[in-house]
Amino acid sequence: EDYPFDLTHIKKSKREEIKQAREEAILQGINISGIGVFDADPISQSKLSNAALAGILAEKEEILFAVNWILKDNSVVQLDLADLTTVILTGSHLINQMYTNAYALQTQLNECGTLEEILEMEIQI
Repeated sequence: EDYPFDLTHIKKSKREEIKQAREEAILQGINISGIGVFDADPISQSKLSNAALAGILAEKEEILFAVNWILKDNSVVQLDLADLTTVILTGSHLINQMYTNAYALQTQLNECGTLEEILEMEIQI
């Protein structure tokens, strides 16, 4: 069936929609049960890793370690090394899942051959 438009252009637009949905999902933050919602942008991830490294070094030197952390809602929680480890591992898993979901949508989009198939896609990250 012929279409009066270019599917390549429509797919490019849909790819941007998928990418935007992924970024928006990441910006929602990571909810860690019993602690709160953490920012999940790359800078925040780096700060969490640096805090965990400080905790590991403190533990090695047998120094008590805790850090006050500002959550996404600007409330403050105190975290020890075990808490930081939970946040980093959980966050990493969830963010990886968001990228995996976006990749699956990109793959699905690449396989679409008609406008209808593209329009039927649900963009959920």
